[in-house]
Amino acid sequence: MEQFMEQLAPKIWPPGKRTGYCYGNGGGCPRMKEGNPFGPFWDQFDVNFDSYHNYVLPYETLQDPGNAQRWHNTFPVANHLVLAFSGAPGSFPVAKRNRALQRYFKWSQNITSSVNSFIRAHLDEQPFVGIHLRMGSDWVRRCLCLFMVSGCRVQMRACEHLKDSNYGMTNMMESPQCLENGGKLGYDTCYPSQEAILEQTAAAVKKIQAKAIFVASDSDRDYMMDMLQEKCKVKVVTRMPSYEQVDLAILSQSDHFIGNCVSSFTAIVKRDRDVFGKPSSFWNHLVEQQYQ
Repeated sequence: MEQFMEQLAPKIWPPGKRTGYCYGNGGGCPRMKEGNPFGPFWDQFDVNFDSYHNYVLPYETLQDPGNAQRWHNTFPVANHLVLAFSGAPGSFPVAKRNRALQRYFKWSQNITSSVNSFIRAHLDEQPFVGIHLRMGSDWVRRCLCLFMVSGCRVQMRACEHLKDSNYGMTNMMESPQCLENGGKLGYDTCYPSQEAILEQTAAAVKKIQAKAIFVASDSDRDYMMDMLQEKCKVKVVTRMPSYEQVDLAILSQSDHFIGNCVSSFTAIVKRDRDVFGKPSSFWNHLVEQQYQ
């Protein structure tokens, strides 16, 4: 992206000619830069959109090769040199039939070098457990779950509504990665307690005789790292400042990974590990599942 903005954008996507593309039937894309990570992502490249374009085109080219031609017909290159989407033009969560495509994803050489250097310097190239703690305040605040009540959508916070539920949910964000064979999503799966994190991590450390734990988190992790150190009696490390792509790649290299069933961040790691047959599990979810 940096190379594109520096070398190509001034010629083919200059200020004044930047269009944002959003899925839907009209209404523009008022949220193209709203919230995190959308706003910070575009702001780091000093991008503001001058116009917006909606689309309702199907994106599944594997099942229907004709869809590719529909995109070309709707957005001919002569008039649409750059397509800047508000989000990935694909299904969310990732459809089961598409998960195997992860095998074609490769990290850049820069990221791979950073990962290898970090593992050598801080994890001693010995067995380690990688954990993802999705515990930021937005995980509770953000309105992600939509319910139909009297014909109106009532927004509820990502995890809090589960706490008061007697039945849980069967589908929320990336939860199919751990619920596909049945079961329901409970509050403790979405937002695990400190006790659960400590116990489950300690069990994984013991199982693989790990010598270290790598922690990736969206929140202040110091207090959890201290407790993990005391509980597990092994080295506990993280990367500060955190760079998400490197964190993802490190977690993918761990000897055992524990993540959040609902999280898209966790899902990227899980798909990558499944390709290579590496074991993964989820907080407060007993089934270790590998997708084929």
